[in-house]
Amino acid sequence: MPNLLIPCSGPGTRSVGYTKFHKALIRIGDCAVIDHIINSFADVDKIYITLGYEAEYIKEYIQHSNRKNVEFIEIENWNSSQIASFKQIPKYVFDNPLYYNACDNWSTIVDTVDTNTWFTCTPDNQQFYDTSEDNVYSGISFIKDSREYYEILQSTDINRNDLLLLQQLDNLQSKPLVDWYDVGNIQSY
Repeated sequence: MPNLLIPCSGPGTRSVGYTKFHKALIRIGDCAVIDHIINSFADVDKIYITLGYEAEYIKEYIQHSNRKNVEFIEIENWNSSQIASFKQIPKYVFDNPLYYNACDNWSTIVDTVDTNTWFTCTPDNQQFYDTSEDNVYSGISFIKDSREYYEILQSTDINRNDLLLLQQLDNLQSKPLVDWYDVGNIQSY
């Protein structure tokens, strides 16, 4: 069974000005975004959540939700860049295949896949997202070759856009999500 990695260490620079909470804690309906993320995965073994900016709030929220399979990973240098933060994730996190879901978006259900996959979406404001061949990256992926991904991550010199890292994996497919929601920028929120 794969694991789930939710990076919550960054400050959410795209969400500045319209929320006073970490974007993973914004309530949508009856729960926070991070609950929507976790609930969209049918079968995961362990949930890794990176912490940095407003770490105490995310940790407290998750601890009060009584989830038993969560491990928090403190990111010391969380404010330098997205990829620099990712490089601080311990190697053992990549010992097994994993789903990756950015902390500010979700789908109601993420399909189970068995090969390296980046999930696509169709937002109205595509200019705010990473794209490849006219497909928009949702910020959700499945990394079957997680050890290879870790090596790619450690050797890269890019500082943002995790899609560029994913595209270095062999046997990478794209797959559209049925639905997709985002609070990462004011236009989508």
